[in-house]
Amino acid sequence: MTAGRNGQHMKPMQQHHKQADLRKHLRVFMRHKRLLILPFILSAVAATTLAFFLPKQYEATCLLVVERAKTVTTLLKDQVPPLKPEELIQALNERMLNWSALVGVVKKASLAPNISTEDVYGFEEAILKLKKRINLRIKGTDLIQVSYTGRYPELNAKIVDILVSDFLEKRLEEERQDAQQAYKFIDDELESYRKDLEDAEAKLRTFREKNTDALPGSENANYMAKIQTENRLMDVKEQTVENERRLANLRTQMEQIQKAAEAEQPKKTTSPTAMVLQEQITKLEVQLSGLRIRYQEKHPKVADTTEQLDVLRKKLEDEEQKLTAAETKAPSPLQLEISRQILETETELAALKSRRTMLEQRLAEYEEKVKNHPVREQELTKLQRDYEVKQELYNKRLYNLESARVTKELAIAAKTTRFTIVDPPRASYHPVKPSIPKIILAGAFIGLALGAGLVMLVEHMNQTFTDVDEAKEVLGIPLLGIVQNIETARAKDAKKRWRMAAGAAAAATCLAVSAVAAIKSLI
Repeated sequence: MTAGRNGQHMKPMQQHHKQADLRKHLRVFMRHKRLLILPFILSAVAATTLAFFLPKQYEATCLLVVERAKTVTTLLKDQVPPLKPEELIQALNERMLNWSALVGVVKKASLAPNISTEDVYGFEEAILKLKKRINLRIKGTDLIQVSYTGRYPELNAKIVDILVSDFLEKRLEEERQDAQQAYKFIDDELESYRKDLEDAEAKLRTFREKNTDALPGSENANYMAKIQTENRLMDVKEQTVENERRLANLRTQMEQIQKAAEAEQPKKTTSPTAMVLQEQITKLEVQLSGLRIRYQEKHPKVADTTEQLDVLRKKLEDEEQKLTAAETKAPSPLQLEISRQILETETELAALKSRRTMLEQRLAEYEEKVKNHPVREQELTKLQRDYEVKQELYNKRLYNLESARVTKELAIAAKTTRFTIVDPPRASYHPVKPSIPKIILAGAFIGLALGAGLVMLVEHMNQTFTDVDEAKEVLGIPLLGIVQNIETARAKDAKKRWRMAAGAAAAATCLAVSAVAAIKSLI
């Protein structure tokens, strides 16, 4: 509770000390008010005079807008990306305020008529001064303000006009050159892509022609054809075994009949010519059966073999007629039937053998196709992928070529410039510099600061006591009394003269400011 009461008691004491310090400072400034007022008046007068007599600076401006027609934007949105404000300002600084552009402005506006181009230092100094007076600012959305500050309004407008006009002309020329170069480059590149696309298309077409069985969906067809060929080959083998068994039985029967006939008629007339003819006919019939399996009836080989067979049969028929006339006993009907069956069986065996060979070859082909189908399908997929990639690249380049063509035509027609003059350069007769209120306020502030500094310095150097409290605090002894400062008549007259001088100075300052303002307004 004691600590709380002490804290509450300390707060009023602190506030009392603060108020006492404030009153003390006020008394100090009141004692030395001359040192405070005099610098303030002098600084204000000097600032006012300086503000009214400084050379006036005028500003000429030109407003540009970064825009594009909607149709052009739609066509060229991939080729002309929008710029950020800081990027736009940087690009304008590089293009509009480069050395060659500023040299052109200096020459066209005759800013350095007395400086020759050989005077490198003087010419560079003129260009640097020109560059410092040019300012580029972002004004709102997609608006660029180009300004120049100088002493002559007409010349300012001329400089801004030259600067902006040269920039727009160079910009348009650069856009035309860029569009033409882009079109030529894409056109040359498109020819290369077209050749690549044609090569890929030719490879894909050749592969499909040579590997029809490698097309999608042909794998099952090849597998089914292989199964069918295996079944047919198995049937041919079974038929071959059956015919071989039948031929063996027929030959055995023929031998038995011939032995029985020889036993009944030992002397039998046989014709070697007939036997040879019969053997040749059999061979040709077997050969013809194989040819008919592989070729059609109108094939030259089939026709030649048929013709030879007819000739041999005619000869055999003539020979048999001779034997029939010479022999007293012809072969029995059973012998003839067995001979016919033997001949048919041999012919069928020859045809089965040829068919078996053909089926084995076909089966090997189908097995190879089924085995290599994944590899060929992979090759086909690779060729198709290459073709699709090259076709997509070609289509993109074709679209880019069309866009470049439109860009080139629009650039030639001067319709693609990104900058348009909204507010043309004009002379402004309203000065932007110096700012009179700011200069006067700055002078007054400097005067007050200087006066306050003088007051504090004089007070610091003054070693006399100014009041009772200060004397008690320094001496540390009780005081019996104090003697007030008694002003003499001379001191009173001095104060009076000071007040009159200060009033006269203030009145003179007001009159001077009013007179200068009136003169400037008349001019």
